Amino acid sequence: MCNTVAVTETSKGHRVWIQGLQGKGITGDFVLVTFGPDKVTLCFGNTKLPKWRKVTQSKGGIVDLQSRKVTQWANGATLATTEVDTQAQTITLARAN
Repeated sequence: MCNTVAVTETSKGHRVWIQGLQGKGITGDFVLVTFGPDKVTLCFGNTKLPKWRKVTQSKGGIVDLQSRKVTQWANGATLATTEVDTQAQTITLARAN
C-alpha cells in the first residue's frame, strides 16, 4: 500500500506525521527510525529496545517525526510517499517531489 504524506516546516525542523497505523496493518507499540540518504525506514515492534520510540496509540497509532534530520533528509521536498510492508512491520518514506 502506498500513500502520500506532507513534509511540513516547523521551528524545530521539518515534520512528517503518519496516523492510522493500525488501519494500515501496523501493530507495534514501538518504532525504530533509520535515516538513509534517500529514504527513512520505520521498523515496528512490541519490545522497547535502545533508540526505539513509543508509538502514540490515539487515532489508531501515530508516528510524529520532527527534527533537523527530517529537514536534511527531505532536501526541500514537501511530500513523501509511504510504502507499508505489513509482513515486515515496516514503513518506508521516500521523497515525492
